[in-house]
Amino acid sequence: MSALSAPLLALIPSLGAGLVAAYSEAYSRRPNAGDSEGLSQVSSLADWFANRFTRVLLVGFAATVGSALGAVAGAILVLILL
Repeated sequence: MSALSAPLLALIPSLGAGLVAAYSEAYSRRPNAGDSEGLSQVSSLADWFANRFTRVLLVGFAATVGSALGAVAGAILVLILL
């Protein structure tokens, strides 16, 4: 869902691709109260992916960074072609 909406969301600054990706991740794998209470036990990268709460944060962060890199790369290519 977020990959399909990313080109459109690049034009809307109030909605980011990371927000849509994090929402769809949270909707498909609903974190519960135990996941947010278990944040103190997250110590390794495997724990980050195992905890549903931190997985939503990772997906949102990765989608935001990927969208920003894509926008910068696109802007550079447009400037080169001009």
